[in-house]
Amino acid sequence: MILLAESGSTSTNWRLVSPTLKIIITQVDTKGLNPFHVSKDEIIAVIEQLVVPAVLQSVTLDKVSSIYFYGAGCSNDSKKEIIASVLKMIFQNAAIIVDHDVLASAIACCGDDVGIACILGTGSNSCVYDGKNIVKTLPSLGYILGDEGSGTHIGKEFLQLLLKNKLPSHLLEAFNKKYQLTALDILNHIYQKEKPGVFIASFASFVIDNIEEQSMYNIVHHSFNSFFDEFILPYPESKSYPINFVGSIAALLSDILKDIGSKRNLFVNNIVRYPIDALVDYHLNKF
Repeated sequence: MILLAESGSTSTNWRLVSPTLKIIITQVDTKGLNPFHVSKDEIIAVIEQLVVPAVLQSVTLDKVSSIYFYGAGCSNDSKKEIIASVLKMIFQNAAIIVDHDVLASAIACCGDDVGIACILGTGSNSCVYDGKNIVKTLPSLGYILGDEGSGTHIGKEFLQLLLKNKLPSHLLEAFNKKYQLTALDILNHIYQKEKPGVFIASFASFVIDNIEEQSMYNIVHHSFNSFFDEFILPYPESKSYPINFVGSIAALLSDILKDIGSKRNLFVNNIVRYPIDALVDYHLNKF
């Protein structure tokens, strides 16, 4: 059996698959396990309390022969080792492969073809993919210094309008009705609680729900243009390679993405909301 995991900052999708039967045996979704934001003890707890019971519904742990974990934050050896050591402790017979979620995005939307693969979810990132490996990347810098185009970037621009009293009155009324949060509540959560990036990104849904409003459209349009400027145009390959996206933000706002790409004479190709589905197909077809 092969255990696949695709982990962003918000959630992790786990799939236990059978290469022989070419099917998913079991699946479970947990919180995101970004090692920059989640402690090793918390990673252990999530896997032991949620993933292990799901696997044991179908097979014993020793039947898991390989684990492929693609995760946000798994961009250097020290962070990869945190995830790998936990998985090896629990699944002792399995070969463990831990890599960055950017590679997962490339596999999901490019398969064995060349292309530029982009992530637009809670966070954002991109790479140039040669059909097998990532050959170029750019620094993402996270939600404080970067993540242009992402849920956190959109949420941050929205909160700036809200907290500076620049939101149109009818949108302010709709926001208060939905969230019932004061300015102090929002600031306390951002500056005093854990995972402020995920909290900030949660307000992207309000922007999407009201995208027909000019002020909300302007937020997305500016954020996506910033993404193209920072994460796509620096690659010379962007002029000739197809540009692909994974993530909920890309999927839910695909029309705006395609429009911006077209106006920049760039070819926006595949947009995949849930990369785990494509990852399952990719790995099953390799056996």
